[in-house]
Amino acid sequence: MVNLHSSNDARKKRLLWDKLLNFMNNNEGEYVLFGDFNEVREESEKFGSIFHPDEANVFNLFIGSSGLVDIPLGGRKFTWMNKSASKMSRIDRVLVTSNIFEYFADLKLTTLVRGYSNHLPLLLQDLKHDFGPTPFKCFNSWYLFSDFDAMVKDASSEIMDNRAFYHDKMKLMKQRIKKWVKSKKANMVLRKVEIFSRINDIDILVESGNDTEETRIERRDLMQELDTLNRVDDMDIIRKFRVKWDAEGDENSKYFHCLLKQRRNGQMIKGITVNGEWLTDPNATKQAFFEFYANKFAGQSSTYLDLGHQRAV
Repeated sequence: MVNLHSSNDARKKRLLWDKLLNFMNNNEGEYVLFGDFNEVREESEKFGSIFHPDEANVFNLFIGSSGLVDIPLGGRKFTWMNKSASKMSRIDRVLVTSNIFEYFADLKLTTLVRGYSNHLPLLLQDLKHDFGPTPFKCFNSWYLFSDFDAMVKDASSEIMDNRAFYHDKMKLMKQRIKKWVKSKKANMVLRKVEIFSRINDIDILVESGNDTEETRIERRDLMQELDTLNRVDDMDIIRKFRVKWDAEGDENSKYFHCLLKQRRNGQMIKGITVNGEWLTDPNATKQAFFEFYANKFAGQSSTYLDLGHQRAV
């Protein structure tokens, strides 16, 4: 565990990154680096001061070369603020080697209340919150179909009128979506056969010299449609393999399991800010999401899927 306070001088910071990288390469083990790095990774981590992309690139290169993972920050966006509140930046952070997630899969980094210092204290903890079972998984490929919005809204309007419990309603929604996906997949198979047959006919016309401008445009459009259909299949295959790999794995995949846990740790919602308050309690978080979406859906008819991509209030 390395507690550090980097210099403001760009040359000294580079020397520090090189020294740390050399030490880590020559001393095997897991590392946790924390403290005031006096450096940001991107322009959005600064406010009111000049962003130096070259220095940020050197810092990012150090993180990538050393195999370190930047733990996502919860609670506040910036960790440092000057006395006049005209300048802010995220210069305090915690970096860990990826294998750390093999032992602590639920690492969370949260800001605490500021005291007399101009830096926010940070709390690193291995804390797992149980939000309950996930009703169902949503595949990104479904959003490529233009009628997915209408299907979900129609199904939800029927199901929500049902007096069943919420969990049972989600089961009904899952059944409706599975039925819709099955129908779409069957239509895609038939459409692919039609496209291949028509492209073959056009190719014969081209070889015989009897093609026209219209047939060439038709062939281009058919190829684009075929690419879209193949992209849907590819997205589903990748998703299914990830799920299977994550669930079963194999004896030689420790490194890749670490990457999966690292990605999952970065994507999961560790908390949300509501009216300036950072909430991590599962019940309070669920209630905040419920109220947020209830307000969004009230009187709206065309924003269902767009709202589904939002990750925080």
